[in-house]
Amino acid sequence: MVDTSIPPAPCDGGEAALESMASYAAPVGRHYNHTTREQLSRRFRAQRWAQRAVNRHLLPGTACAGCGRPVSKQMGVGLYWDSKHKARFGGLRTCGSVWCCPVCNAKIQNVRQSEIQQALKVAQERGYGVVFGTLTLRHDLGDQLKSVRAMIQQVWRSVMQQHGTRSMLDGLGRLGYIRAMECTFSPANGWHVHFHVFWFFRHRLDKGRLDAFQADFADRWIAAVDRVNRKNPDAEPFAAPLPEHQLFKELRLSDNVIDTYSRYCTTRKSVALPGRNAIWRAANEITDSQSKPGKVKMHNGKPVLHTNYWDWLSILSELGYGSKSFDANCNPKNIRYVR
Repeated sequence: MVDTSIPPAPCDGGEAALESMASYAAPVGRHYNHTTREQLSRRFRAQRWAQRAVNRHLLPGTACAGCGRPVSKQMGVGLYWDSKHKARFGGLRTCGSVWCCPVCNAKIQNVRQSEIQQALKVAQERGYGVVFGTLTLRHDLGDQLKSVRAMIQQVWRSVMQQHGTRSMLDGLGRLGYIRAMECTFSPANGWHVHFHVFWFFRHRLDKGRLDAFQADFADRWIAAVDRVNRKNPDAEPFAAPLPEHQLFKELRLSDNVIDTYSRYCTTRKSVALPGRNAIWRAANEITDSQSKPGKVKMHNGKPVLHTNYWDWLSILSELGYGSKSFDANCNPKNIRYVR
Protein backbone atom coordinates (compact mmCIF):
# COMPACT_ATOMS: atom_id res chain seq x y z
CA MET A 1 0.00 0.00 0.00
CA VAL A 2 3.01 2.30 -0.21
CA ASP A 3 2.79 4.93 -2.92
CA THR A 4 6.15 5.13 -4.65
CA SER A 5 5.38 8.11 -6.87
CA ILE A 6 7.46 10.31 -4.56
CA PRO A 7 10.87 9.17 -3.28
CA PRO A 8 10.62 7.77 0.28
CA ALA A 9 11.99 9.76 3.16
CA PRO A 10 15.10 8.30 4.80
CA CYS A 11 14.47 6.44 8.04
CA ASP A 12 17.19 8.22 9.98
CA GLY A 13 15.86 11.67 9.11
CA GLY A 14 19.30 12.80 8.02
CA GLU A 15 18.15 14.16 4.68
CA ALA A 16 14.47 14.96 5.19
CA ALA A 17 14.09 18.48 6.52
CA LEU A 18 11.32 18.81 9.09
CA GLU A 19 9.64 22.05 8.12
CA SER A 20 9.21 24.45 11.03
CA MET A 21 5.74 24.27 12.58
CA ALA A 22 4.49 22.18 9.65
CA SER A 23 2.84 18.78 9.78
CA TYR A 24 5.07 16.97 7.36
CA ALA A 25 8.67 16.33 6.41
CA ALA A 26 9.91 17.79 3.15
CA PRO A 27 10.48 15.04 0.55
CA VAL A 28 14.09 14.65 -0.48
CA GLY A 29 15.16 16.26 -3.74
CA ARG A 30 11.60 17.18 -4.71
CA HIS A 31 11.24 20.40 -6.70
CA TYR A 32 7.74 21.61 -7.43
CA ASN A 33 6.86 23.44 -10.62
CA HIS A 34 3.48 24.36 -12.07
CA THR A 35 2.96 20.91 -13.56
CA THR A 36 3.86 18.92 -10.45
CA ARG A 37 1.77 21.21 -8.27
CA GLU A 38 -1.21 20.66 -10.55
CA GLN A 39 -0.65 16.91 -10.35
CA LEU A 40 -0.50 17.02 -6.56
CA SER A 41 -3.58 19.22 -6.44
CA ARG A 42 -5.57 16.73 -8.51
CA ARG A 43 -4.28 13.86 -6.43
CA PHE A 44 -5.18 15.48 -3.11
CA ARG A 45 -8.60 16.46 -4.46
CA ALA A 46 -9.26 12.85 -5.44
CA GLN A 47 -8.22 11.76 -1.94
CA ARG A 48 -10.64 14.25 -0.36
CA TRP A 49 -13.48 12.99 -2.54
CA ALA A 50 -12.68 9.38 -1.61
CA GLN A 51 -12.65 10.32 2.07
CA ARG A 52 -16.00 12.07 1.67
CA ALA A 53 -17.39 8.78 0.36
CA VAL A 54 -16.18 7.11 3.56
CA ASN A 55 -17.95 9.83 5.56
CA ARG A 56 -21.25 8.72 4.05
CA HIS A 57 -20.82 5.35 5.75
CA LEU A 58 -19.52 6.80 9.01
CA LEU A 59 -22.13 9.55 9.42
CA PRO A 60 -25.37 8.33 7.80
CA GLY A 61 -28.33 10.67 8.01
CA THR A 62 -26.20 13.77 8.58
CA ALA A 63 -25.50 16.76 6.35
CA CYS A 64 -21.99 15.37 5.78
CA ALA A 65 -23.47 12.18 4.34
CA GLY A 66 -25.35 14.21 1.73
CA CYS A 67 -22.43 16.42 0.76
CA GLY A 68 -21.62 16.07 -2.94
CA ARG A 69 -24.97 14.47 -3.73
CA PRO A 70 -27.41 16.02 -6.24
CA VAL A 71 -29.77 18.61 -4.77
CA SER A 72 -32.70 17.08 -6.64
CA LYS A 73 -33.42 14.88 -9.62
CA GLN A 74 -35.38 17.69 -11.24
CA MET A 75 -32.46 20.13 -11.09
CA GLY A 76 -29.83 17.65 -12.22
CA VAL A 77 -26.07 18.17 -12.14
CA GLY A 78 -24.24 20.57 -14.42
CA LEU A 79 -20.59 20.97 -15.35
CA TYR A 80 -19.43 24.55 -15.82
CA TRP A 81 -16.21 26.28 -16.81
CA ASP A 82 -14.93 29.84 -16.85
CA SER A 83 -11.50 31.43 -16.85
CA LYS A 84 -11.70 32.51 -13.19
CA HIS A 85 -13.04 29.39 -11.47
CA LYS A 86 -12.08 26.78 -14.10
CA ALA A 87 -14.19 23.61 -14.20
CA ARG A 88 -16.79 23.06 -11.49
CA PHE A 89 -19.98 21.15 -10.82
CA GLY A 90 -23.37 22.69 -10.12
CA GLY A 91 -26.51 21.27 -8.55
CA LEU A 92 -24.68 19.45 -5.76
CA ARG A 93 -25.27 19.79 -2.03
CA THR A 94 -22.56 21.07 0.32
CA CYS A 95 -22.60 20.45 4.07
CA GLY A 96 -20.23 23.26 5.06
CA SER A 97 -18.75 21.24 7.93
CA VAL A 98 -15.23 22.34 8.78
CA TRP A 99 -14.94 19.60 11.42
CA CYS A 100 -16.06 16.47 9.56
CA CYS A 101 -16.11 16.98 5.79
CA PRO A 102 -12.73 16.75 4.02
CA VAL A 103 -14.02 18.60 0.95
CA CYS A 104 -15.75 21.50 2.72
CA ASN A 105 -12.93 21.72 5.27
CA ALA A 106 -10.36 22.32 2.53
CA LYS A 107 -12.44 25.10 0.97
CA ILE A 108 -13.22 26.87 4.24
CA GLN A 109 -9.72 26.60 5.67
CA ASN A 110 -8.22 27.95 2.47
CA VAL A 111 -10.22 31.15 2.95
CA ARG A 112 -9.41 31.30 6.65
CA GLN A 113 -5.72 30.91 5.91
CA SER A 114 -5.88 33.90 3.56
CA GLU A 115 -7.66 35.94 6.24
CA ILE A 116 -5.01 35.12 8.85
CA GLN A 117 -2.25 35.90 6.36
CA GLN A 118 -3.85 39.27 5.70
CA ALA A 119 -4.05 40.06 9.42
CA LEU A 120 -0.41 39.09 9.98
CA LYS A 121 0.74 41.10 6.96
CA VAL A 122 -1.04 44.19 8.28
CA ALA A 123 0.66 43.64 11.64
CA GLN A 124 4.01 43.33 9.88
CA GLU A 125 3.49 46.54 7.89
CA ARG A 126 2.35 48.58 10.90
CA GLY A 127 4.88 47.23 13.38
CA TYR A 128 2.35 45.55 15.64
CA GLY A 129 3.37 42.88 18.11
CA VAL A 130 1.98 39.37 17.60
CA VAL A 131 2.14 36.66 20.26
CA PHE A 132 1.23 33.06 19.41
CA GLY A 133 -0.22 31.15 22.37
CA THR A 134 -1.28 27.58 23.09
CA LEU A 135 -3.74 26.86 25.92
CA THR A 136 -4.50 23.36 27.20
CA LEU A 137 -6.34 21.42 29.89
CA ARG A 138 -5.42 18.38 31.97
CA HIS A 139 -7.34 15.34 30.72
CA ASP A 140 -7.30 11.55 30.83
CA LEU A 141 -8.64 8.58 28.91
CA GLY A 142 -11.93 8.56 30.80
CA ASP A 143 -12.92 12.10 29.78
CA GLN A 144 -15.50 12.39 27.03
CA LEU A 145 -14.85 14.69 24.09
CA LYS A 146 -18.05 16.62 24.78
CA SER A 147 -17.04 17.41 28.36
CA VAL A 148 -13.44 18.38 27.48
CA ARG A 149 -14.61 20.65 24.68
CA ALA A 150 -17.26 22.29 26.87
CA MET A 151 -14.76 22.75 29.69
CA ILE A 152 -12.11 24.53 27.66
CA GLN A 153 -14.71 26.87 26.16
CA GLN A 154 -16.08 27.72 29.62
CA VAL A 155 -12.57 28.34 30.94
CA TRP A 156 -11.83 30.68 28.03
CA ARG A 157 -15.01 32.67 28.66
CA SER A 158 -14.30 32.82 32.38
CA VAL A 159 -10.83 34.25 31.78
CA MET A 160 -11.79 36.74 29.09
CA GLN A 161 -14.82 38.09 30.97
CA GLN A 162 -12.76 39.08 33.99
CA HIS A 163 -12.09 42.78 34.44
CA GLY A 164 -8.53 42.00 35.54
CA THR A 165 -7.81 40.14 32.30
CA ARG A 166 -9.15 42.95 30.16
CA SER A 167 -7.14 45.52 32.11
CA MET A 168 -3.97 43.46 31.80
CA LEU A 169 -4.41 43.06 28.04
CA ASP A 170 -5.31 46.72 27.54
CA GLY A 171 -2.19 47.69 29.47
CA LEU A 172 -0.14 45.76 26.93
CA GLY A 173 -1.84 47.56 24.04
CA ARG A 174 -4.19 44.79 22.96
CA LEU A 175 -5.78 45.18 19.53
CA GLY A 176 -7.55 41.81 19.32
CA TYR A 177 -7.01 38.10 18.82
CA ILE A 178 -7.65 35.19 16.45
CA ARG A 179 -8.42 31.84 18.07
CA ALA A 180 -8.48 28.31 16.65
CA MET A 181 -9.48 25.06 18.34
CA GLU A 182 -7.68 21.79 17.66
CA CYS A 183 -8.46 18.27 18.85
CA THR A 184 -6.43 15.05 18.83
CA PHE A 185 -6.80 11.67 20.53
CA SER A 186 -4.32 9.26 22.07
CA PRO A 187 -4.84 5.87 23.74
CA ALA A 188 -2.83 7.11 26.73
CA ASN A 189 -4.72 10.23 27.83
CA GLY A 190 -7.77 10.48 25.59
CA TRP A 191 -9.09 13.62 23.94
CA HIS A 192 -6.68 16.55 23.77
CA VAL A 193 -8.61 19.73 22.99
CA HIS A 194 -6.57 22.92 22.94
CA PHE A 195 -6.59 26.49 21.64
CA HIS A 196 -4.10 28.29 19.43
CA VAL A 197 -4.36 32.07 19.75
CA PHE A 198 -2.80 34.98 17.87
CA TRP A 199 -2.68 38.02 20.17
CA PHE A 200 -2.25 41.38 18.41
CA PHE A 201 -0.71 44.33 20.29
CA ARG A 202 0.04 47.91 19.25
CA HIS A 203 3.74 47.40 19.92
CA ARG A 204 6.09 44.47 20.11
CA LEU A 205 6.59 43.01 23.58
CA ASP A 206 10.10 42.78 24.95
CA LYS A 207 11.14 39.60 26.76
CA GLY A 208 10.25 40.95 30.19
CA ARG A 209 6.73 41.95 29.20
CA LEU A 210 6.23 38.72 27.25
CA ASP A 211 7.30 36.61 30.25
CA ALA A 212 5.01 38.62 32.52
CA PHE A 213 2.12 38.19 30.07
CA GLN A 214 2.67 34.43 29.90
CA ALA A 215 2.87 34.03 33.68
CA ASP A 216 -0.14 36.27 34.33
CA PHE A 217 -2.38 34.64 31.73
CA ALA A 218 -1.34 31.11 32.80
CA ASP A 219 -2.27 31.93 36.41
CA ARG A 220 -5.64 33.28 35.29
CA TRP A 221 -6.21 30.20 33.11
CA ILE A 222 -5.50 27.82 36.00
CA ALA A 223 -7.69 29.82 38.38
CA ALA A 224 -10.52 29.77 35.84
CA VAL A 225 -10.44 25.96 35.75
CA ASP A 226 -11.07 25.94 39.50
CA ARG A 227 -13.94 28.44 39.15
CA VAL A 228 -15.61 26.40 36.42
CA ASN A 229 -15.21 23.22 38.48
CA ARG A 230 -16.97 24.87 41.42
CA LYS A 231 -19.81 26.07 39.17
CA ASN A 232 -20.40 22.48 38.02
CA PRO A 233 -20.37 20.45 41.27
CA ASP A 234 -22.19 17.50 39.68
CA ALA A 235 -19.57 17.05 36.96
CA GLU A 236 -16.23 15.29 37.35
CA PRO A 237 -13.72 18.07 38.16
CA PHE A 238 -10.76 18.73 35.91
CA ALA A 239 -7.29 18.82 37.44
CA ALA A 240 -5.45 22.13 37.40
CA PRO A 241 -3.47 22.64 34.16
CA LEU A 242 0.30 22.91 34.35
CA PRO A 243 1.68 26.45 33.85
CA GLU A 244 4.48 25.19 31.61
CA HIS A 245 1.92 23.76 29.18
CA GLN A 246 0.46 27.22 28.51
CA LEU A 247 2.89 28.46 25.87
CA PHE A 248 3.41 31.96 24.47
CA LYS A 249 5.84 33.01 21.76
CA GLU A 250 6.33 36.38 20.10
CA LEU A 251 6.44 36.08 16.31
CA ARG A 252 9.20 37.82 14.40
CA LEU A 253 7.06 38.48 11.36
CA SER A 254 8.52 37.70 7.95
CA ASP A 255 6.85 36.41 4.81
CA ASN A 256 7.93 32.86 5.68
CA VAL A 257 6.69 33.11 9.28
CA ILE A 258 3.36 34.56 8.14
CA ASP A 259 2.84 31.72 5.68
CA THR A 260 3.91 29.05 8.18
CA TYR A 261 1.77 30.19 11.10
CA SER A 262 -1.31 30.96 9.00
CA ARG A 263 -1.15 27.39 7.67
CA TYR A 264 -0.50 26.01 11.15
CA CYS A 265 -3.88 27.22 12.43
CA THR A 266 -5.91 26.32 9.34
CA THR A 267 -4.35 23.20 7.80
CA ARG A 268 -5.87 19.78 8.43
CA LYS A 269 -2.95 18.71 10.57
CA SER A 270 -2.43 14.98 10.61
CA VAL A 271 0.35 12.43 10.50
CA ALA A 272 0.75 13.26 6.81
CA LEU A 273 3.98 12.65 4.95
CA PRO A 274 3.88 13.33 1.20
CA GLY A 275 4.10 10.22 -0.92
CA ARG A 276 3.01 7.81 1.79
CA ASN A 277 -0.36 6.33 2.60
CA ALA A 278 -2.00 6.98 5.97
CA ILE A 279 -1.21 3.56 7.44
CA TRP A 280 2.51 3.91 6.68
CA ARG A 281 2.45 7.43 8.10
CA ALA A 282 0.89 6.26 11.36
CA ALA A 283 3.53 3.56 11.77
CA ASN A 284 6.27 6.02 10.83
CA GLU A 285 5.12 8.36 13.60
CA ILE A 286 6.08 5.77 16.20
CA THR A 287 9.26 4.42 14.63
CA ASP A 288 10.93 7.44 13.03
CA SER A 289 11.64 10.09 15.61
CA GLN A 290 13.81 12.22 13.32
CA SER A 291 11.33 12.87 10.52
CA LYS A 292 8.07 12.52 12.45
CA PRO A 293 5.65 15.42 11.98
CA GLY A 294 5.42 16.04 15.72
CA LYS A 295 2.33 14.06 16.69
CA VAL A 296 4.18 11.56 18.87
CA LYS A 297 4.45 12.69 22.48
CA MET A 298 6.11 11.03 25.43
CA HIS A 299 3.71 9.70 28.06
CA ASN A 300 5.21 8.09 31.17
CA GLY A 301 8.43 7.55 29.25
CA LYS A 302 6.78 5.93 26.22
CA PRO A 303 6.06 7.40 22.77
CA VAL A 304 2.31 7.72 22.18
CA LEU A 305 0.72 8.41 18.81
CA HIS A 306 -1.78 11.29 18.74
CA THR A 307 -4.24 11.15 15.85
CA ASN A 308 -7.27 13.13 14.76
CA TYR A 309 -10.42 12.59 12.73
CA TRP A 310 -8.65 13.25 9.43
CA ASP A 311 -6.03 10.59 10.14
CA TRP A 312 -8.63 7.89 10.65
CA LEU A 313 -10.76 9.08 7.76
CA SER A 314 -7.70 8.73 5.53
CA ILE A 315 -6.82 5.32 6.96
CA LEU A 316 -10.36 3.99 6.53
CA SER A 317 -10.44 5.33 2.98
CA GLU A 318 -7.25 3.49 2.09
CA LEU A 319 -8.53 0.31 3.75
CA GLY A 320 -11.63 0.53 1.56
CA TYR A 321 -14.15 1.20 4.32
CA GLY A 322 -17.69 0.60 3.07
CA SER A 323 -16.49 -1.74 0.32
CA LYS A 324 -16.12 -5.52 0.12
CA SER A 325 -12.92 -5.18 2.13
CA PHE A 326 -15.14 -4.96 5.23
CA ASP A 327 -17.55 -7.54 6.60
CA ALA A 328 -21.20 -7.02 7.59
CA ASN A 329 -20.13 -5.66 10.99
CA CYS A 330 -17.87 -3.04 9.35
CA ASN A 331 -14.72 -4.88 10.48
CA PRO A 332 -11.86 -4.95 7.97
CA LYS A 333 -11.07 -8.33 6.46
CA ASN A 334 -7.53 -9.69 6.36
CA ILE A 335 -6.35 -7.21 9.00
CA ARG A 336 -4.62 -8.51 12.11
CA TYR A 337 -4.61 -6.18 15.11
CA VAL A 338 -1.47 -6.09 17.24
CA ARG A 339 -1.72 -4.80 20.79
